[in-house]
Amino acid sequence: MFGKLKDLASGTAIEKAVEAVEPIVREHLTKVQALGVASVRDDASYATHIVKPAYLAAVAAVSGATKLIPQFEERFTRIMHALRDELLVFENDSVRLVEDYQARLPALLVSSFKG
Repeated sequence: MFGKLKDLASGTAIEKAVEAVEPIVREHLTKVQALGVASVRDDASYATHIVKPAYLAAVAAVSGATKLIPQFEERFTRIMHALRDELLVFENDSVRLVEDYQARLPALLVSSFKG
């Protein structure tokens, strides 16, 4: 019984987290376009310029819900790297978002938080 309640609470927490985090992630993905390809492809640089600021903003936005999602920071970091691979296009020395990124973002966030 407690396992089902925990799963339900976790599922609700994920839904709330996605609702709160999506605009933040969208904003930070948009900022990626101003960085060069080398900065975005380099994990350390990407973490410093994009992942960490987005994580801090996300924690502030969802407040206590992060405690209901196990390993929130690790999941969020993994999500941001997955989104880089799924939603960004590298052309010559520029970075751009795929055309349908706004439509794809919510489903990617939900599946990544659950996974």
